[in-house]
Amino acid sequence: QSAYPSGMKPGEVVGVWVDIKNIGSESWGSNVRLGTGSQYGNQNQKRDYSSEFANSDWLSPNRPVAVSGTPIAPGQTGRFQFNIKVPSISGTYKAYFTPVVDGVTWMQDIGLYWQITVQKEVAKEVAPEIGDKVSLPDQSVTIEIPFEATEDKIITRIVEKTMEQITTKPIAGGVLIKGFDANAFFVSTNEPISGFKKEVSIVFNYSGVDISAVDETSLKLYYLLDNGGWQEVPSELNTYLKQLTAKITHFSTYAVFGIPKSFTKKEYVVQAGDTLKL
Repeated sequence: QSAYPSGMKPGEVVGVWVDIKNIGSESWGSNVRLGTGSQYGNQNQKRDYSSEFANSDWLSPNRPVAVSGTPIAPGQTGRFQFNIKVPSISGTYKAYFTPVVDGVTWMQDIGLYWQITVQKEVAKEVAPEIGDKVSLPDQSVTIEIPFEATEDKIITRIVEKTMEQITTKPIAGGVLIKGFDANAFFVSTNEPISGFKKEVSIVFNYSGVDISAVDETSLKLYYLLDNGGWQEVPSELNTYLKQLTAKITHFSTYAVFGIPKSFTKKEYVVQAGDTLKL
């Protein structure tokens, strides 16, 4: 089976495949296909349902593909290769399938699926004469572009990233809380913007983010250097509003890191005769 698709953009198409061995007594013909759904899927993913992952080249919304290389004799392995169209809403999904001999019977349901991770991202046009805010769908990251920060209209884009997608190491002792790319290009020329005429704000709202493993006061924003290291961005932490705010003049790959609670310093007031336990 091919690897699970990860870091996909909403609506993107990805190719997948699975090899299945014919352990029966008859050869497989072109009526041996993959059917949508499984007993292991959720209540909306039962056998033969119209799949939310269907691509335009599927045989039908509930049949992505027939086995290739027929006939597949007993003991041989057949391949099912097809395209999946990922959902338009970010999140993690499971696409379930079960092989079927169309018009005859379903084969053994082993809970075959591909787990698909769709990136959280947003793109928005911003006009210099008014400025605007651009936020990830979950509102965890907002970029505030002020009036006349650029000379012309731009498209601003934010894409959430995992540590694996950033392809570098976190800061020493740090835990990634949120990673994201921020970039922009001019609408008129399609050229990337190298910097802003005014400071742009990045606001990380962590009210809906799990930070239980780290010390809240250790949260800091960093941007990725060309050498793979991290540079801290001066920022202001508001624990009441659950926000980390920074001012920048150019876009980059950013990450909010925190330090595990077990690693943060603790201060004790010790008087003569006290017993101190750490």
